[in-house]
Amino acid sequence: MAAPDEEAILDLKRILRRRKFVVDKGLQYRMVLYSVGYILFYLVAIGAGLFIPLMIQLSRTDQTSPEALAIATSFLYLHYHFWPVALLAMFVVVLHSILVSHRLAGPLYRFRRIFRDLKEGTIPKAAHLRRGDLLQAEMQSINEMLETLSSRISDIQKAGQLLEPSIADCKRRAALLGDPAITQCIAELGERGDWLAQATSTIHIER
Repeated sequence: MAAPDEEAILDLKRILRRRKFVVDKGLQYRMVLYSVGYILFYLVAIGAGLFIPLMIQLSRTDQTSPEALAIATSFLYLHYHFWPVALLAMFVVVLHSILVSHRLAGPLYRFRRIFRDLKEGTIPKAAHLRRGDLLQAEMQSINEMLETLSSRISDIQKAGQLLEPSIADCKRRAALLGDPAITQCIAELGERGDWLAQATSTIHIER
């Protein structure tokens, strides 16, 4: 039995795993970079629109005039107040990008697990996304596909199981009749039945 301190550490680790926001580093970091690129472009455009006209106006004005003092005061006021707000906005956008990308990366991670199971010959159970995750409609469509696929594969497997005793009975009856053509036909049918049973036996359906 684990000590109280060990149990507390395990509980903390479980909480951190549940609250892990970076699930797919490649995807989520790209989304953050895109968002940062967009806001940098926006800030540069806004900054240019605010500061460049003042700089041009200041360069064309007598440096000792009251008008130049007013322009410089406006320039400094914008400089001291614009950039802190811009940095705060960038921080908020980056944080929001991580949260949004997490809602996208989580479903994509589940999709990849389902595709991997299908590739390995296992039809998994229906998966469910967390509340607030994106791609809810796509997850529902995948679950419907898994349900249909499971039902059809299960029917094929049951049909294959019922086919085996029927073929064995036909072989016994053909042996009594002694007709080589019928015996050969039933033998070929048995081989195809064995192939079907072997092919479907490699597919596992999770219940």
